Amino acid sequence: MWLCIYLYQDKGSFSIPPVRNAGYAEQRIWFEAQADAGLQFDIDYAITHLLSSQVHETTFADATVGVSLYREGGVLDSTADDTLVDASTFYFWNAASDGTSWSEYTDGTFSLWGLFTSYEMGYVQLNLDGQATAAVAPVPGALLLGMLGMGTAGVLGRRFC
Repeated sequence: MWLCIYLYQDKGSFSIPPVRNAGYAEQRIWFEAQADAGLQFDIDYAITHLLSSQVHETTFADATVGVSLYREGGVLDSTADDTLVDASTFYFWNAASDGTSWSEYTDGTFSLWGLFTSYEMGYVQLNLDGQATAAVAPVPGALLLGMLGMGTAGVLGRRFC
């Protein structure tokens, strides 16, 4: 099972490499407004989602892609005083089970907008979070043997204790 997430910017891309378990990445892009204006940021994303399972196995994958626009609060090395201006989040999940496969390619664009004054600083925060897991379903024979073993232990425990 694989999960790949990419965010594209004008100067390149930002991604989580294909994950088999879990992955997380974040990035901040700082800017300074040159004049009083409304600023718009458009960020393209693409998600490749491939799941495959074996017999008696279920695989799950989910991902969150989020972008946020912040206004710098005054203390440059601290984000505690920063103000959230706009945010957008995309979440998805899916599953494949019992020997099936599933794949999807999803893409789109996040648009963030905010008013900034001349020489005001801010940043766009990009967050990617993805995970993929597999769970094996017990074979019916193993369940039957387990119940027989527990029953036998219970009878023997009552008889000899």
